[in-house]
Amino acid sequence: MEARFPESTKEMPAAAVKYVAQQVKVPAEAWADYDWQGDRIKRHRKEIREAYGFRARIGSRSMGGWGEVFDPDH
Repeated sequence: MEARFPESTKEMPAAAVKYVAQQVKVPAEAWADYDWQGDRIKRHRKEIREAYGFRARIGSRSMGGWGEVFDPDH
């Protein structure tokens, strides 16, 4: 599986943001207020990797192995 975390709010379609916001019961507008540079996003990415068994691939967006996700925080 190849994956990567979005780097800004502009990378996600509005329909996807709205759907996920409904699932987690937060306003879709909260997506625009998310801190894309701080410690919170680094912690969230780490939690996602751990919960789903992903390994961070460092230094390249080219994905080669199953379960790797490009993470610019690493």
